[in-house]
Amino acid sequence: MKVSALITPASWNRNLICSAFWSVDWDVIWSFPPSVRRREDKLVWHYHIRGYYLVKLGYHIKMDCRRESECSERRPNSKWWNSLWNTWGPNKVKMHVWRACHDALPARSHLEHRVISISPLCPRCGVDTTHALWSCPGVQMVWEESTL
Repeated sequence: MKVSALITPASWNRNLICSAFWSVDWDVIWSFPPSVRRREDKLVWHYHIRGYYLVKLGYHIKMDCRRESECSERRPNSKWWNSLWNTWGPNKVKMHVWRACHDALPARSHLEHRVISISPLCPRCGVDTTHALWSCPGVQMVWEESTL
């Protein structure tokens, strides 16, 4: 449906608007005065100053939205991450913790994913990477001695 179909000479066609839109939208539509000039409807993209759609601009907007959603997903933990980065200690330890939390350590499962023939399981217990990092009895002793 075109906007011009919603306009009778110089006013909104209220009956058509009431049948085509939700009641919560009626007042919003009626708050805009209809144009008295009868111009042909056209599509306008509000991200461009002249209303043009540009693929390049669409791509950049999509990437910005993706970055914002990725950032907002991490926001609830931002205090924790800030405390990690601000603690006193070697940066290599901080990076190791960050990589472990983001499943980015060069663990056996990652080597297997890169088609390197190796078992993805803990060499000591035969269990997965999470076990090898946190719950393996050999690793538990290291964590107990650690100040983290």
